[in-house]
Amino acid sequence: MNRCDIDDKREALNRRREKLDRQLQALTAEKDVLKRNTYSEHHDALLSEIHEIERRLAEISLDEQSLCQMEGRE
Repeated sequence: MNRCDIDDKREALNRRREKLDRQLQALTAEKDVLKRNTYSEHHDALLSEIHEIERRLAEISLDEQSLCQMEGRE
């Protein structure tokens, strides 16, 4: 192997390393985005459930008030 072959291989390996570094960075960025999306989906689902529970509790409270009013009239 001569000096020229060594330089060519080094250059090819450096290009490959740079390409792999870019792919790794892209993968890491996608991982963070996926985590945020997953977090947002779970967060939104939980908020929806909480709002539904609050709505139902408000309905129960109104029903209870109506019942108290009806019992007071009787």
